[in-house]
Amino acid sequence: MPREWLKLVFHQYGSGEDNVGLAHTQRIHTNDSIEVRWFNRPESNGILKIAFSLTGNAGCQYGGGICCTVHGGPKSSFLGWRTYHRMWFHKDLFAVTLGGGQMKNPGRYLTLLPPINGANAFTGTPYFTENPGDKAQMWT
Repeated sequence: MPREWLKLVFHQYGSGEDNVGLAHTQRIHTNDSIEVRWFNRPESNGILKIAFSLTGNAGCQYGGGICCTVHGGPKSSFLGWRTYHRMWFHKDLFAVTLGGGQMKNPGRYLTLLPPINGANAFTGTPYFTENPGDKAQMWT
């Protein structure tokens, strides 16, 4: 926290072999966030504070028949962002948050399987096969 009103989080890693059914894959990943509280009046009976956050995520995995690009096997990577704006009021008893984001994930990298009809990461489903190269697009 370089300032009381500013928070920065940068998280990167470049290891991991924890993919069910995809032995010998490696992962590189980053999550980076900034949060700025741009309004602060703790004595107020109305709006107390207002802040926004912006987060970016990127990552890929390679080896075991998949790769970070389209060359050499199914692409398994993603790029995403999200932003939120929050307002607190009435002595921090209430708050309103608005926000959203998007993720482009052409290989279902780190996408969790919905447990439809008892499905799990080993079984898959006809709707979400968990096969490398399956696409996932998300908006919030």
